[in-house]
Amino acid sequence: DSGTWARLKDLATHPKVVAVGEIGLDYYYDNSPRERQREAFAEQLFVARGAGKPVVIYFYPKDMTPGCTTESCDFGTAHRAIQKLGALRGAGVSRCRQ
Repeated sequence: DSGTWARLKDLATHPKVVAVGEIGLDYYYDNSPRERQREAFAEQLFVARGAGKPVVIYFYPKDMTPGCTTESCDFGTAHRAIQKLGALRGAGVSRCRQ
């Protein structure tokens, strides 16, 4: 909800916060709708950008599964969106070989 995002934005600007994360998509367990995951991921990227903080992105799909392929494709789309945002720094970690 908007109160949660406002609190996250406030916390992200604290001087002791060095990055926003770990954030990302989780298609392995698929506990929440993928569209909602993508929306939340985008909002977290905007929070990081607004706070001038890097992001730590992690995804953990099972290797060589449709979830891995789909998640990798969605991160490719997200990467293009991140590039459009400009000066957003980040690091990513994946166990997927794709």
